[in-house]
Amino acid sequence: MTTRGARRTWAALAAVAVATTLAGCNKQTSSCSFESGEYGVCTVDTTGSADSVELPFYVDPEKSGSEFADHYDFEKAEGGVATFVAGDIEQSCKQGETVEVGQARADCLEVGEDRLKVRLYVGTPPDE
Repeated sequence: MTTRGARRTWAALAAVAVATTLAGCNKQTSSCSFESGEYGVCTVDTTGSADSVELPFYVDPEKSGSEFADHYDFEKAEGGVATFVAGDIEQSCKQGETVEVGQARADCLEVGEDRLKVRLYVGTPPDE
């Protein structure tokens, strides 16, 4: 194998290692609770892309009755602004902001490059 061929092989292996490492950075944790008629709250911490989180309450004011499930999806975070979807409502926020999402609110607790920790709630949740 020539020196040039060896360099290409090592470069290809390094690219695979970096891609594998970055894929391993995708993680999500969530904690949700719901008290019928009082409050619903979910705290979700997402880095990279991850699966949807089912909310135990709905944020879409068009839903009612037995439709007690909406979803949350992290879209992206860059330049200090995070974008997410709750129900079918897209919203953006900066760290420390509270934004309206349909009939819910979202506290953007931490925003970093490709990371969002958010608390979504309806009603008045107890202090965490």
